[in-house]
Amino acid sequence: MKHIPNWPQFDETEAEAVAAVVRSGNWWRGAYDSPEGNPTGETGAVQQFERAVADLHGAAYGLAVSSGTMALDIAVRALGIGPGDEVITTAYSYVATATCILQSGATPVFADLNPDTWNLDPGAVRRAITQKTRAIILVHFAGLPVDMDALLEIAKEHDLYVIEDAAHAFGAEWRGRKVGAIGHIGCFSFQGSKNLTTGEGGAIVTNDETLATRCRSLHMAGRVIGGAWYDHERLGWNGRMTEFQAAIGLVQLQRFPDQQQRREANARRLAAGLAEVPGISVQTEPGEDGVHGRHLFCFRYEKDQFGGLSHKRMYMALRAAGLPVLTGYGRPIYHNDVFAEFDAVEWAERCPNAEQLCTSGFWLHHAVLLAEPAEIDELVEAMKGVKARYHKEKPQRTV
Repeated sequence: MKHIPNWPQFDETEAEAVAAVVRSGNWWRGAYDSPEGNPTGETGAVQQFERAVADLHGAAYGLAVSSGTMALDIAVRALGIGPGDEVITTAYSYVATATCILQSGATPVFADLNPDTWNLDPGAVRRAITQKTRAIILVHFAGLPVDMDALLEIAKEHDLYVIEDAAHAFGAEWRGRKVGAIGHIGCFSFQGSKNLTTGEGGAIVTNDETLATRCRSLHMAGRVIGGAWYDHERLGWNGRMTEFQAAIGLVQLQRFPDQQQRREANARRLAAGLAEVPGISVQTEPGEDGVHGRHLFCFRYEKDQFGGLSHKRMYMALRAAGLPVLTGYGRPIYHNDVFAEFDAVEWAERCPNAEQLCTSGFWLHHAVLLAEPAEIDELVEAMKGVKARYHKEKPQRTV
């Protein structure tokens, strides 16, 4: 591929939006949250942005925060999860999906994934439940919605909370419902690589008023919402999003529908082309009433179909052929040193699919899906070329 579209995409509209915040002199959301400081009731960029994010995902409440990691930390704490509790999550994700559990003093329990969806396997989740389990943190990996019906049924049976890590899945849908507000609480990321970006930033959505109030308090250093400014009722953070970030986010929201339409068309075009290459398996598509977030295009390869190439050598071959692939996570979460107190060998035995994906999976960033259709076709041809070069036919048996 000769040209990967630049990301993020922007023009003077974003620059003017930031300049307008500068000229306003109101650079943080507090300038608009306080009746004393905002007697006219003017709405700030952060308030507008979090309302837009909530509305897009069918949520009653939205809260803009400083990062997706912060969103997860706040969500876990808002649910009252702490020492002595266990939280089940995936072994194949960004580390914050699990460190948010550690931050609360609870214990992460890793469950295996389905190698076709790259998402949590409901059966593995069910097997991981103990009397200490309080919640499930699922990840809509790459933007593909998890089987929410199955996980919500399990959660209901065992009285568990469900947190949706939707960092990859902005705008995605499960059976006609936007992700994020399907479980008890949902978390989004607007970090620089995400499909909708504010450089850094995140959001929390929920339909539960009590949870929304707790989250708002936690992101404001534990303040009593509606109380005196220096009245703090819980341990919290400064997790606020700035007016500058939100101003950019509001412009990026205008770009998002057209960008996502292009990603969708190109992802389906690429999947159809790669289906013609034996030994390549792309991530499962959502059903007819589902919508993929298209943050990543994921596929895995069968080594014996490519001459036994190791993951590293396959990566080098793909890059040399012009495929701008990423290797993804080199190891499941539990192999990181921050989880050294846990038995990684035991988790590896329980999560063979996660282990296997780390040595057979590849990603394409969503910016690739913003290319012209002809360039997508070039990627397919490049893959066919790698297949032709490295595939070794098995010798025919003679009679």
